[in-house]
Amino acid sequence: MLTALLFAAALQPDIEVGQTLTPPAQVAGPWEALVAPGKVAGFSLQIITNANEKVRSLNLDTYVRKEGNTTRTWWSNGDAAGALLMRTGRLQFHQRRSANEGFDVTLDVTYDPIDMAWKGFFRDPFFSGHVALHRPNFSDSLAPVGTWRTYSEVTIWPTQRVEEYGCLNIGVGQDGALILWAESHNLFLGDAKQPIFGDSYGELYDDSQAEHYGDEWSFMAGTQMGGDRITGVPSSDGSSFGGYEEHYGNGTVDPSRPRRPFAWTRMLNLACRP
Repeated sequence: MLTALLFAAALQPDIEVGQTLTPPAQVAGPWEALVAPGKVAGFSLQIITNANEKVRSLNLDTYVRKEGNTTRTWWSNGDAAGALLMRTGRLQFHQRRSANEGFDVTLDVTYDPIDMAWKGFFRDPFFSGHVALHRPNFSDSLAPVGTWRTYSEVTIWPTQRVEEYGCLNIGVGQDGALILWAESHNLFLGDAKQPIFGDSYGELYDDSQAEHYGDEWSFMAGTQMGGDRITGVPSSDGSSFGGYEEHYGNGTVDPSRPRRPFAWTRMLNLACRP
């Protein structure tokens, strides 16, 4: 029993602004619970670090999804004012409605490293109650679910080169919806680190409507302001996913940005780094 308790304590996430976080992907991104037939409540945590891998800011997004339509109930931008993610693994957040804007939102959950879930109280105008929030499912039985390395580019500075690369995580919610969230990383090819280059974990994409025709998948990867329509086919062994991207804005294809081919490589789930 003592060994189990010590193991659980070691897995409690340490997340505070100014602290070094290892590993961020353990808790970043979306966490959801099926709270009624066809209705999901959840939150997503975005963690942004600086070049020295210390937490620079926390962004918190709470939402409810019903019959495939997502209602965002709160988005804290930058410093996650009102959100405290303590070293004990407890996340507390409260936001009051201001005048005619926003919603009353309360979130008080603690990370359970054994069940790998956030457990506690969730309240907003669309749902109120105790929840156990889990990561969207990464079952390999449904392609293109998984973690995919999506791009790599090099920026040349006077003293060094910086390779930026990104990954897209695709999971399945308990209501069957595809849930997308992204990571971006910088690899410093030299000794000097540029402070402005940091990493980002758990950027939630709003729009992930998926269409499936035979072996071909098509879905949006972006936000409500626009994004890319991804259309492609997974390889027979599931190690790669290739096709083309078209940029959308306001629901229509952007004619000024031509169709672009892509070829993604599957990574271990939530392991974007090579």
